[in-house]
Amino acid sequence: MLTIACLSLSGGQGKTTTAVLLAKSLAQKGYTVLAVDADPPKQSLHLPRK
Repeated sequence: MLTIACLSLSGGQGKTTTAVLLAKSLAQKGYTVLAVDADPPKQSLHLPRK
């Protein structure tokens, strides 16, 4: 099992965007992906899923 984390204490660094696009890309290549948003604002829940 491979674990990838996008971490930074600073805001506005593109962590959520990077994590969501990485998860989408890996899923499109056939990998099983679990994305967890531990950031309090939960911004990834508001991004398009297409």
